[in-house]
Amino acid sequence: MYINFSKDAKSKWGTCHVNEVQNVRTDQFYTSWQIYTDQTTMQYGPVYGNFCFDFDGDLDEAKQDCLKIYNYFLSNGVTDNNINALFSGNKGFHLEIDYRSFMDKPEFDLHLIYKVAAMDLNKSIKGNRDQTTMDLKIYSIRRLFRYANSIHNKTGLYCIPITHEELEGDIKNIIELAKSKRDIKKEHSYSPSMVKLFENAKTFYFKSCTFFENKFSVEHLNNGNYPPCIDNILNNGVNEGERNYILYLLMRHLKKFETEEKLSQITMNYAHKNNIDEKEALSTMRSALKRHGSFLSCLALKGYCNKELCDSLASSEKISTPDLFFKTLDIEESKKELIKNINNGKYNRKITTGIKCLDNCSVIVQDSIVVIASLSNVGKTSLAVTIARANKTKNISYLGVEEGQDRTVLRLLDSGIPACKNIKISTRKNCSIDNTAIRSYFHYNSDSDLIIIDQLINLDSKTKEERLKYKSLMEEFRALTSEYNIPVILIHQLNRKSISEIEPCKEMLAEGADIERLAYDVWLLYRVKIGNKTINMLKIDKAKFSKVPLYIPLEYNVNNNTFQDYNFDVMANYLNLEELNTLKVNLQEIRNMDIEKNFKQKIDKICGNKTHEKIPF
Repeated sequence: MYINFSKDAKSKWGTCHVNEVQNVRTDQFYTSWQIYTDQTTMQYGPVYGNFCFDFDGDLDEAKQDCLKIYNYFLSNGVTDNNINALFSGNKGFHLEIDYRSFMDKPEFDLHLIYKVAAMDLNKSIKGNRDQTTMDLKIYSIRRLFRYANSIHNKTGLYCIPITHEELEGDIKNIIELAKSKRDIKKEHSYSPSMVKLFENAKTFYFKSCTFFENKFSVEHLNNGNYPPCIDNILNNGVNEGERNYILYLLMRHLKKFETEEKLSQITMNYAHKNNIDEKEALSTMRSALKRHGSFLSCLALKGYCNKELCDSLASSEKISTPDLFFKTLDIEESKKELIKNINNGKYNRKITTGIKCLDNCSVIVQDSIVVIASLSNVGKTSLAVTIARANKTKNISYLGVEEGQDRTVLRLLDSGIPACKNIKISTRKNCSIDNTAIRSYFHYNSDSDLIIIDQLINLDSKTKEERLKYKSLMEEFRALTSEYNIPVILIHQLNRKSISEIEPCKEMLAEGADIERLAYDVWLLYRVKIGNKTINMLKIDKAKFSKVPLYIPLEYNVNNNTFQDYNFDVMANYLNLEELNTLKVNLQEIRNMDIEKNFKQKIDKICGNKTHEKIPF
């Protein structure tokens, strides 16, 4: 992990590994509060960082504001060992909450998440004053903080850690202590209270992003117009310290509406207006294009807002141009785009199921939506766990709404998945999980290779009608899988009608008209009893890349509660031809099917042999 540093207030910023700080440290030393996880993406990637506060101005007033925030965290269950207070050595105080007490993974936009929480806390201590001593400017994408035990060049005092009791005491005693270096050792610990505070801040921040998206949705971007804040930025430029960051935010938002060629043109114009090196600006643009999602909020662009014009635009009714809604290409252009998508890996297999026969007949690509459905206690969660187990080295996010944290982790561990960091389990708190929550969940887990939702029926929607609920949710999943390039597996129920049927069909999904229509693949689990034999069957009733229906027998492994391939040679002896016909199983077909080869041959035939560099799947 890496940080920025400066050897004094005027020196250029450098970068070093967190373990090398002592090798570059000087008497007047500054480091970024952000800790970068990647030396290439730096501040534009996910970061760690203490929740920092800076109180600056009248010294007594700054001390009192710092103490109020310190007491706020103590009163809300954050223990003292996770809180660090420092005297800056001049006119202020710093307060830091150790990120290790509440962050289990780095976050995108951490500075804006912290800013949401800091603004709320600032209001709580403001009282009747016009302003507090809290500096909200520190919540920028890169910000240096005076390092502990570095000396202040104006006063000759050290930036020192202080205790809660010392913060409550006389300022003269603190100044006396600051005449020399000192250390206060604190061991951080997991803080459930701080986790809750952090999650609330994240939820609020991403709701503000959703608000921005809704306010300036494509219906309002008529004739190519942008929101007033973006127009202001493009026409008038930005503040010097925000040039690269604002460009990064703009590209994340505008990539949703513009071609890469148009974005390059906007970037070059922006670079000239703001005196940025062209190569540096284009590099920032490329970083933004690699980032999944197009989140932008009023909070991020607050300094460039024209509220009156903004409200007027958002409430106006205008006729939209078709180009904002439709992308129109002729056949030749469409063929070129198809080849480009293949070469970019759009149709590569992203996830294996761990069941060879199932992989022969189906493929999960980057925007797949797979619905696994059955009656209760037939094995739909076991099949999802089987898939997670087959991809245990990849990043998997498991939303265990149905079974909760304990039962979900037991299922995963029982299947043979080791305790690891790359598989994340999330469960419901005391709130509804609706479209906004699901969008936030994708954003939190934008580095995932697969998202599993257990179960779809436990999600919520603002609409009261069940059918409209699933239509709304499935449309959201369609948009999110395409936007983030993350496949999703949705576990769902079959309706009661299927109980009396020998074989289920996709029309039997509970409240399933829109689920069936909007899912790319529908897999149905059921059991067939033939004499004294019970066979677990998987019916592929809808598929993006193969013909349907397909019938695949699965063997249930009672040792780890997962599914696996049947031994077909044994099965051929186990069941006679009449019984195989009853199951509609064509052993020869499902053993020899090669969906990857079939797709490649089709592409070669249509687009010309060797027109693509990568074999799909």
